[in-house]
Amino acid sequence: MILCKQNDSFEVYALVPGLLLEEVRVQSDPVGRLVITGQPNQLDNFWGVTAFKKVVTLPARIDQLRAIAGFTLHGCLHVHVPFAQKNI
Repeated sequence: MILCKQNDSFEVYALVPGLLLEEVRVQSDPVGRLVITGQPNQLDNFWGVTAFKKVVTLPARIDQLRAIAGFTLHGCLHVHVPFAQKNI
């Protein structure tokens, strides 16, 4: 898993080969935790893909309502997580 800090967001990249879109779940909370889980529908699959859970604690508060996740057919997951807006 790769975590990159941009000017206004975090970018998280993870490889989840062998899983379908509906088998991967991304959750976040405002304090900056990102939870990525994968659960194959078929436990005895040919490739030996197993369930996993990765928790990333981001070093800043995030705007979870503006977070966006994308998933490619090759099993590359990209999550864009904007920083929380500061109260003015």
